[in-house]
Amino acid sequence: RCSMSDLTPLGDKIIVKQDLSDAVSPGGIVFVRQDELAQGIVVAIGPNVDEVSVGERVMYSPHAGQKFKTDDGEVTAIVFQDLFGVLDPA
Repeated sequence: RCSMSDLTPLGDKIIVKQDLSDAVSPGGIVFVRQDELAQGIVVAIGPNVDEVSVGERVMYSPHAGQKFKTDDGEVTAIVFQDLFGVLDPA
């Protein structure tokens, strides 16, 4: 495992930490519907990505990219083209 501070994505890759806040039951069970777009917070971007910034909330296919574990939790590495959009802050 690595720490997010040690990881720099290459090219047009983006590292996203999935936001499961709406999908967790009071008992701690995670419900993720596979037919809905995933939402997450951008935690790192590659040098060829200029349309999103670290900290922005984005939507992407739940099947996109590669999930892996870091010391900071599970994240997904996706290609910029797999993003559907940036969500406005609430």
